[in-house]
Amino acid sequence: MAGVNCNGFESSLMQCSFRGWGRNNCISGHNVGIRCYGGCEGDLRLIKGSYYGRLEIYHIGSWGTICDDSFRYEDALVVCKQLRLGTTIVQYYTAGHGSGTIWLDEVACNRNENRIYNCKHRGWNVHDCSHSDDVGVRCAGSLAGTLIYSEGNVLIIERLGSFYE
Repeated sequence: MAGVNCNGFESSLMQCSFRGWGRNNCISGHNVGIRCYGGCEGDLRLIKGSYYGRLEIYHIGSWGTICDDSFRYEDALVVCKQLRLGTTIVQYYTAGHGSGTIWLDEVACNRNENRIYNCKHRGWNVHDCSHSDDVGVRCAGSLAGTLIYSEGNVLIIERLGSFYE
């Protein structure tokens, strides 16, 4: 991709104009990197810990929650994959107590998506729930009767057991 020109209203880089696929005069030293401060469109975060908590998504400049209506294992799997956390054992639950906008409701993933907003949903800010219905997710990998979590640069290993929020 070269000659990319965006107007700021696109929801994806693919919606910007550019010269066309494979049409560029760039060398690998001209690659572009982007760093977002505060959040990039579609970013996820877990409010409680780095591998579990109430799920929030960033949309048009603010963080908001996702309703637990119809939220399933496949949806939690996509969340954990997007967050680059363990996907061997994923759990979802009603976390509640969020604030701000409820961005998504009736999320329905098929496991193949890489980002939760690519899953089917009712539309941004279209919902019939309250913050008592905010979804929470727990992401972990497993290895011989233990759970493995990624906490920054620290690896935490716990014995398998029940999880209650």
